[in-house]
Amino acid sequence: MSTSPEARRHRNQTMNARNEQGPIPGVPRPATWVASRCYAAGERLVSTWRSRGDARRLPVPVVSVGNLTLGGTGKTPVTTILAESLAAAGLRPAIALRGYRARQTGGSDEAEEYRTRMPDVPILVGADRAGTAASRLAVDPDAFDVLLLDDGFQHRQLHRDLDIVLVDATRPALDGDLVPHGWLREPASRIQRAGLVVVTNGPEGELEPGLLDSITRHRGSPPDVVTRHRWRTIRSFPESESDGMAHGGVRPRSGRVLLVSGLGNPSAFEDHARREGIDVVDHLVLRDHAAYDDSTIERILSASTRADALLVSAKDWVKLRKKARASDLPVPVLVPEVEIEIVSGAQRLSEALSEACGRRIAL
Repeated sequence: MSTSPEARRHRNQTMNARNEQGPIPGVPRPATWVASRCYAAGERLVSTWRSRGDARRLPVPVVSVGNLTLGGTGKTPVTTILAESLAAAGLRPAIALRGYRARQTGGSDEAEEYRTRMPDVPILVGADRAGTAASRLAVDPDAFDVLLLDDGFQHRQLHRDLDIVLVDATRPALDGDLVPHGWLREPASRIQRAGLVVVTNGPEGELEPGLLDSITRHRGSPPDVVTRHRWRTIRSFPESESDGMAHGGVRPRSGRVLLVSGLGNPSAFEDHARREGIDVVDHLVLRDHAAYDDSTIERILSASTRADALLVSAKDWVKLRKKARASDLPVPVLVPEVEIEIVSGAQRLSEALSEACGRRIAL
C-alpha cells in the first residue's frame, strides 16, 4: 500500500474524475454518451407509464426521502432524523427501503444500520415497498402510523404525502448527464415534483452561487433546507478506555488511520475525515454496497498493517463485523456516528412534515 504524496494525489484525481464524469470513468466517454441516450429513451417510457397509473394509497401518511442521482446524498441520516422527530411527536414511524444488493451482500446494509440505531422502528425491506408496507399493516394495523420511504423519489407506484429530494453540495450533478455519462437517474427538471429540496453536505457558510443557481434553474425556486453532516462521536471497536472515542470533539487518539469505504460518494467521506483532523494514510475505496467477501477482507487486512486504526462508515461496519470480529483485526476499527445538522430551513421542514402527518412535528 503506497502512502506517498503522489499516490494520494493520484487517488484524489481518480475520485474527482469519478465525481465529474459519472460512475464509470474508465469507459470511453463516447461509449457512455451513447449508453446515456439509450437510458434516456427507456427512462422516458417508464416515466410515461408510471404517470398514467394510479399510485397505491396506504391508510397512513407517506413521506419519501430520495434524490435524482446515483450515489450517496445522505438519505440514511436524513431519514433517521425524520424518524426520530416523528417518534418524539408521539407517532410510530416505519422505514421502507428496497434493500439494494441485499441478496448479493448477504443482507441490506442500510437496513441493519437503521435497526442498530433505531431498534424500535419497523424496517421494511423489499423492492415492492407499497406491497410490503400494506402486508405489514394487514397483519398488524398498529405496526406504524407513518411510513418513511428511503430512496423513494422514483418509486412512484406508492402515493406519498411529501416528497423530499436531497441534493449533495459536494456532488450536485444537476447540470450533468444521465447515467452512465453522468450521475442523473432522471432529468434534472424532474426535481419539480419535489415538495421540499434539501441540500446535504452543505458548507460552513453560504451555499456556492453555482449550486444555488443550478437548483433554482431546474426547480424554479431555491432549496428549502440546507444541512450538513456532523460526526457526533467515533466509536472504537473493540471498545476500551485506552482506545478512546474522542478528544476535542471526535478526533481519535489512534495515530495513522486507513479509511475503508463502500459508499456512493467516497471523496466526501475522506474530506470529512480530514476536516476532523484525522491522519489519513490511505483510502481503500470499494464499490457502493460492496460485498465483504473473503478477498475483500484479505485486502483490508493487508492494508491495515500500515496503519494504527481503520476508519469505516457505519454501513461498512455492518458488513465487516459479520466477516471479521473486531478482536481478530490487527488494529482498532473506528466508526463515526453521523448525524444531520440543519443549517437553515428547519421551520419550513417542520411545517411540511406537520402538514403531511397531521400533527405538529418539531425539529
